[in-house]
Amino acid sequence: MFGIDSSQEMLKVAGKNLSKVDKDFPSRLFQSKTFVQNMTFNAILCNWTLHFIKEREKYLKDIFDSLISKGLFILTEKTLQSQITENQYILFKQNKRLSNEEIESKKQQLEGVLHPLSVTQNLELLTNTGFSQIEIINARLGFVTFLCIKP
Repeated sequence: MFGIDSSQEMLKVAGKNLSKVDKDFPSRLFQSKTFVQNMTFNAILCNWTLHFIKEREKYLKDIFDSLISKGLFILTEKTLQSQITENQYILFKQNKRLSNEEIESKKQQLEGVLHPLSVTQNLELLTNTGFSQIEIINARLGFVTFLCIKP
């Protein structure tokens, strides 16, 4: 298993979690803002990442090129939502005991950094990248998981 993140702190968390797994389990962690080059994968999992990347077309193309034929790409992204869904998400956070100040602070921290697309825009991006089969396998409160297969 390979992990890629631009944040050294996130890699430390990943390293701690990996240390709980079988010691013989092969893994490597990379600090990078780009996808690894010259490697091939059977499957790639990308969680809550693309909405932070400005050059997402290139990043997706690098992922696509790294997959073997019939390789799987699972993408979970924050997506643009209607005001009704956004309100439900705020209620969800409040039910998790977050204060209105904490919710607003997090929203302000992500402003200008988080660039979500609509579900339709994500589907178009994945199709334009070259994935032949794309399915939504989960969707909840503004987060959508896509299962994609490389032809």
